[in-house]
Amino acid sequence: MSKKTSDPNTMKVRLRYRYTDLMALSEYLERQAQRGWYLTSLASGTFTAGEKKIVRYCVEVIPEADRIADDRASGGDDGFKELLTLCEESGWTFVCHKDDICVFMSNNPRSPAIVTDRAAKVDAVRKAERRGRILAWAFVASLLMEVILFLLPWNENRTAAVWIVEGAAALIAATFVYLAVESLVNERRWLKLEREAEAAGWPVPYFDTEYTQKRDKRERIVVLIMAAAAMCALIVGILFM
Repeated sequence: MSKKTSDPNTMKVRLRYRYTDLMALSEYLERQAQRGWYLTSLASGTFTAGEKKIVRYCVEVIPEADRIADDRASGGDDGFKELLTLCEESGWTFVCHKDDICVFMSNNPRSPAIVTDRAAKVDAVRKAERRGRILAWAFVASLLMEVILFLLPWNENRTAAVWIVEGAAALIAATFVYLAVESLVNERRWLKLEREAEAAGWPVPYFDTEYTQKRDKRERIVVLIMAAAAMCALIVGILFM
């Protein structure tokens, strides 16, 4: 979904992606470039207008991305300069990053891959996906603990309104459980594709745009239903307090 800005040469887009979706993200950026829009900030989804042309994008998980960005802002150190030099010699220009996801662009359709260590690439994706699930489970645990404390026999604060509010908390927890489980299923499916690709001698695969659009649509529907139910429960609970 694009958002208009006061500058006609700037566009903001809400980018939805996971670490297993980097191919889909690359394809999207290439389509935008053909329309004359070039990514300048992955964090904010900012694009700037430019010449319509065919370019290649490469989006990779680089664990040192935050440190590299800090080095770049401060003038860079030998590690950053070496990485930048290697990328430029291979035809890739560093565009931007968000956390440990880095975006590179090339005008050369034959530019070689940036990350060539297959095991390191797969490991980086798996670790990044797991970090997201850990945060989700931590939030679920805190909500469920609150609900459990409410249900203890010696808790006398059990009015109808409080029951409704606790139900809303349980719905929110269920939403995060769904997202965490969906993330795990998504990663397992990606690992299966990776094993098949490795056996066939193909590059590390990422989910394409068609798959990610269907998955994200399903997630949005579930989250919206659960969020709406939780919000209604909260409103009813507040009204009865």
